[in-house]
Amino acid sequence: MRSKQLILTILSLYCGIASAGELLRLGYVEYPPLVYSEKENVPKGPLIDYIEKSLEAEFEIKWIDMPLGRARWAFENDVIDAFPFLMRLEEREAWIHYFERPYLTIQNIVCSRGDMKFTAENPGSLVDLMAGSTLVFPLNAGYKYPFLSDPRIEQINIHYTNYIDRSLGLLNKGRAKYVFYSSKAGLELGGKNKNLSCVDVGERVGLHFAFSKNNRLAPGVESILSRLEILRW
Repeated sequence: MRSKQLILTILSLYCGIASAGELLRLGYVEYPPLVYSEKENVPKGPLIDYIEKSLEAEFEIKWIDMPLGRARWAFENDVIDAFPFLMRLEEREAWIHYFERPYLTIQNIVCSRGDMKFTAENPGSLVDLMAGSTLVFPLNAGYKYPFLSDPRIEQINIHYTNYIDRSLGLLNKGRAKYVFYSSKAGLELGGKNKNLSCVDVGERVGLHFAFSKNNRLAPGVESILSRLEILRW
């Protein structure tokens, strides 16, 4: 009887451990409208939902707010296991292990009310088009585009929180003519935004899952990622 009870106890403990999943600590940076945080630094957005849905069956996910400039420090001090939002750069490969392919590619866009007569082959024409107007842009976003440094274009910089609704409000009130978005994700170009015209800016960017070197959780995460289609947003 005692041996039977012991076996049942061990099995129950094993099942409990197996169902709980291992803790996977993911660093994040706000990347509106894909990722943004509200009160208590809890990240939200379609990309957060996608990652959690893909991995939560095997891992317990913990999000840690981590500026890109501290990513290396976080890896080397075992603060995070992975950072899902990094572009692949050769200089990072000495201290980062990248998943072999991007799990997501995004296209930055600029939008306005009405038709935007813009030739994608001539990026300078967008600067000329926007000259004398006001652009809504995320605060401290870190992007580099010619229209961001042109003195003829005024900027209204607002925080990522509720960025889409707030930026659209500025357009509707006539306080700005153009607005920047990191992608079309969550923008709902149909429905209430059906009169919004958008153009692509810059090259399509791939985002990779980046792990600390020799991270023991990387094979399990990569096994899941390898079965997913590459998202295009």
